[in-house]
Order: sequence, then structure tokens, then C-alpha cells
Amino acid sequence: MFRSLVFSALGVAAFFTATAAAQDGSILVDISVNYGVAFREASWVPIDVLVRNSRQNVNGFVEIKTYDFNGNLQSPTYRLPAESPRNSQKRFRLHCKLERVDRIEAQLYQGNRKVLPVPTRLQLTPIDKKDYLGLILDDTHHDYGFLSDARVIGRADSRFHREGLNTEQLSYLADHLPCYTAFDIIVMGNIDPDGIRAEHRDLIQQYVNLGGTLVVNLGTNADRYKGSWVESLMGASI
Repeated sequence: MFRSLVFSALGVAAFFTATAAAQDGSILVDISVNYGVAFREASWVPIDVLVRNSRQNVNGFVEIKTYDFNGNLQSPTYRLPAESPRNSQKRFRLHCKLERVDRIEAQLYQGNRKVLPVPTRLQLTPIDKKDYLGLILDDTHHDYGFLSDARVIGRADSRFHREGLNTEQLSYLADHLPCYTAFDIIVMGNIDPDGIRAEHRDLIQQYVNLGGTLVVNLGTNADRYKGSWVESLMGASI
């Protein structure tokens, strides 16, 4: 199913990103879930580990562990090779399945040695089963608070959780289809559509083919989409 909508007005709401951090001397490790904090239970979720390093060259890996509500370590443990040169800031993205997870921990390794004396920890709570989750691709994604209005989602007992990326962050889009199918809706608004890489365009196409709802917010954004690959996806000219 494909829906193309034009919005004439935007609401405004605050948007917060939940992160946790741990530090050893002059190496700081931040961790964040998805593109903010909201995620759906039993879904594959992008987890970002941001390493700010002004101490020493690190050549090892980033590790993510997940724990259930009883504090038990879950399987598997997720790892990604990581090089963190001195005086650098680098983002490492891992895709993890979060099911019955109470907290996650991130650790940076130099070889097989832990860099941080205490791992970065982040408590997690999935969205309610009746709630909605959307991905907003817009340079002003904070302005989509109107989507949380009960008159828009049609239910007073549900919430709309939104995660957002601007044009400069489009490279952060997930590389795996299950990370897209967790969203009830994807909105493309005030961004440069050519900033979306070919492999991510294909994943958005697959998301639509599987019945996902893609909304293209035109209006003053129409010129950015005219003649772009989005026209082919929509099957219509702008």
C-alpha cells in the first residue's frame, strides 16, 4: 500500500533523545537506541555507539550486551570491529534484536582488553503494543508533533512515537529490512531525496511492497522531489 499526502500545516513539539555515557580518562562512550529512543518489542533496532577519543589509538571492537528484567545476560552478544584513533569522534552502528530487554550495555575493547572500567548502560522500555511508531525523514522532524494528536491517529488510548533523521543524517538509515518493517509509517519531507543511498532506497521500496505506509510530504518540498527517484517509487509525476 502506498499513500502520498500533502500537509499544509505543521505542529511543534519537543523531541528528546535518551542516551547514556561512560568515561575512562579522555575516552567517552555514548549509546543511543534507534534514531532516538523509541522501539518496538521483539524488533531489530539500530543501536549507535559514539566514541569520543582524545587519549590513545584503539584498535579492537565495540560490544553490545542485552539483559532481561531479571538481570540475566541474553544471547547473542553483538560485536563490531572498531578503530578509534586518538583525537577522533566516530559513530558505530550495530543492529540488535531487542526482546524482553530491560537494559543494554556497551563496551569498547582494545584488542581483547576492556577500555572502560564500567560499561555504558542504558535502561530500555519498548513502546506499548497499541502505540504507533514512525520514522520522519525531515530537516525539521521536531515539527511533526501533530502526528501525536488523537484526532490524527484516530485513537485516544494510543500514542504516536516518532524517530527523526535530517538530510545530514540520512547515511544513518538502517541496512536491514527488519529495521524498517518495525515502523508503522515512514514520512519523507524536507530532505534532499538524493541524499538517500541506493541500497536504502531499495529497502524503502521493499518496505512499501510489503504493505508499509510511506507518506511523501510535498507542498513547498515538491521541487526537491520533482524528477527524483521518488517519482518512480510513487508511480506518478510531481
